[in-house]
Amino acid sequence: MHSALNSEDRLALLAVPEWGKLLRHFELGEGFALVVLLVPDTAVSRTCQAELDLWLLARQRPRLALVPVESPESLEQLPEQLLSVVPPSGPVWVSAVGPRDVYEPAWQRCAVKLNRTRDAIVSRYSTTLILVGPPWMREILRDNAPDFWSIRAFVADISLRRTLPATPENNNPVAQTNFEDSPDPDFALAQAAPLRNRPELHRELSRLLDRAGRGLMQRGRSKEAEEVLREALDIRERLVRQEPERADYLRDLSVSYERLGDLMSGLGAGEEARQFFQKALDIRERLVRQEPERADYLRDLSVSYNKMGDLMRGLGAGEEARQFFQKALDIAERLVRQEPERADYLSDLVVSLHRIGSADALRRAITILRSMESEHKLTHAQADWIPALEQALASAGQD
Repeated sequence: MHSALNSEDRLALLAVPEWGKLLRHFELGEGFALVVLLVPDTAVSRTCQAELDLWLLARQRPRLALVPVESPESLEQLPEQLLSVVPPSGPVWVSAVGPRDVYEPAWQRCAVKLNRTRDAIVSRYSTTLILVGPPWMREILRDNAPDFWSIRAFVADISLRRTLPATPENNNPVAQTNFEDSPDPDFALAQAAPLRNRPELHRELSRLLDRAGRGLMQRGRSKEAEEVLREALDIRERLVRQEPERADYLRDLSVSYERLGDLMSGLGAGEEARQFFQKALDIRERLVRQEPERADYLRDLSVSYNKMGDLMRGLGAGEEARQFFQKALDIAERLVRQEPERADYLSDLVVSLHRIGSADALRRAITILRSMESEHKLTHAQADWIPALEQALASAGQD
């Protein structure tokens, strides 16, 4: 299983902040605990399973004990199955990802049973129970198994992309918020509510709505996210119509277009995502033409190029994707030439080289990371990129 682990998937997973938090849970946690791992599909579930098993193996920990779920009916019988087997020494992995119309009723019935058998399960198991399912599973477990949910529950939402993370989207106040800690959308919406009747604060309102929309996306609440993000977009489009030359308003607007592009892309609406990404790109190219030396505008533009490249590659338009990735790489190299000691610029360059994906580009990316490592400029997540890049390079050399 491990030898077949796709290096690009692994690299993307290692760069997801939520994955790092999950591993820290296993470093620190003892006794019974519930981990809810939210994934978009079975492929990501398999990647997470393989990577966690490797992590446990490398630390000489008891490895994952897999509880097979072959159908919605077997998912419904999970509590009985947990109580009928000898508890393993390692974490228990249960994955049930499938069509919502089929698996949602099964997860609901399973959750009710888990709630009823909470004390019996906790008394038998002294390790972590990992329940893996689609993003909508979180609300089902929380609502139907509140007693079970209250036992040291840890939630990790893995929205795995098949690339390294993009460069920071911008430096405006919205982007400066620590999104890695997953913004609380309901709190942001509560803060936004009193601003709706105060036109002079509508820019701040749009920022709170953007924050809430991102939090909803991270939690799999896509319909709510779209509604909130479109409200933010309406505000920002109106502000730009009122003052079309204000660069800060234009920049905010580009963020809204990009956010909705991300949402549409995640929902599989490729053409709608392309339209949103293109609108963000048009604005950012305009801002760079107006102020070509502004590094923050250049970084915004590189993000747009990378997102368009990712989308085109996903749609099978490889040559168009390569052209976008090359433009992003050109920007990253330019910024590094200007400030060669900036760790964030070097990180951006590594991201772009990985997207290019040639053997030469991968070697260069590894060299940069090794240099950053020797200078103590690497984060823990970035350090994990090195072995994954080396594996990608080995694969590239075999092609």
